Amino acid sequence: MTKQIENINKKIDDLEIIFKKEPNNIPIIINLANAYIERGNFELALKFTKLASKHSPENMGIDFTLSNLIDYSENKTHQKIMLEKSENSSFKEEDKIPLYFALGKSFNDQKNYSRSFYFYSLGNKIKNSTLKNYSLEFEEIYQNKIKEFFVNFDFNKIIGKKLFDKKIIFIVGLPRSGTSLAHQILASHSSVKGFGESDILNGFFNNKILDSKFISNLTKNNKLNDDFICEISNYIGSKYENNSDQKIILDKSPFNFFWLGFIKIIFPKAKIIHTIRNQEDTCLSIYKSLFGKKGVLWSYDKNNITNFVKIYNFIIKFWSEKMPNYIYNLNYEMLVQDQKNQTKKLLSFCNLDWEDDCLNFYKNTLPIKSASLYQTRKPIYKSSINQNLKYSDYISFTNKIKKIKE
Repeated sequence: MTKQIENINKKIDDLEIIFKKEPNNIPIIINLANAYIERGNFELALKFTKLASKHSPENMGIDFTLSNLIDYSENKTHQKIMLEKSENSSFKEEDKIPLYFALGKSFNDQKNYSRSFYFYSLGNKIKNSTLKNYSLEFEEIYQNKIKEFFVNFDFNKIIGKKLFDKKIIFIVGLPRSGTSLAHQILASHSSVKGFGESDILNGFFNNKILDSKFISNLTKNNKLNDDFICEISNYIGSKYENNSDQKIILDKSPFNFFWLGFIKIIFPKAKIIHTIRNQEDTCLSIYKSLFGKKGVLWSYDKNNITNFVKIYNFIIKFWSEKMPNYIYNLNYEMLVQDQKNQTKKLLSFCNLDWEDDCLNFYKNTLPIKSASLYQTRKPIYKSSINQNLKYSDYISFTNKIKKIKE
């Protein structure tokens, strides 16, 4: 049993002990529900989430959690409760944001796409208004800084010395493009330690890329500053290694696509998996998601989504041209339709032997923290393909995505 599983099991055991003594303790009930979700025990998660909702009906974050545990095509009871709350003027509109996303999901389950889009659109509009006209200023700066530094960079002349030489697999791509699915497949391998959405690399480069002194120190006498690169390599590498359990490290942070050039320099044994999904489906899925992270603040506005996709497409094309054959493109639709062969190719690229557990990734009991955790606990399904067509009469920005690719 891994340390991750031991930790979540101990957490659940401790919470259960407190719950037995304090059965009306709402924070404990909520924590228990979330712990069971993380563990993948959705039956007990549903039990405690319903209990939390009963004790705290004004907490609409609980309704959002419930919506991910209920199939509304079979059960409309909770949907009716949510609709009543949505019309209750005593609740602030800002507090209703998770409720609107939950209602969007409920009507999607019932294939009522006009009503579904109405509530998703309402949730996004209010959420975006709380962000005070969030712009993609920093993402655009990252794009320009990367192009400026790497445009004439020759990756064939990297020498390096005493670099961190442990193997790391990075999964990158747009959110909702299949990064979590790829992570679960690889993390199910006995030789791999899945880190989930680690902030190790982003936490380092998000600020460093804006530091002119850091950029200037990367080179010395018009050559790569080996000493400085080694220092960076071993500093970041140690953060991964501290929790690796002597296994191959797997980092699934989608936005690491910004840093692929740096990864190439500092981690010579790294493998890059880039997940590709129909971008109309991807962007619709982003728009339908209520993320818990600050790094996805652009996702609640259709123009910001399309502009982020432009930046993403530019960066990925830039790296692909600068480093041909370095990035493995994992096509989500092909993986869904031909799971076994695509999984074999993925493992082969990572120099991993075949293991049946990678095919049965949804049985992996490792704790998951991701917007896709509910999907990755299920066998692969094909219903997510061409979802955008079901919303084509209600949403216009999918057409903008098509133009970006042309």
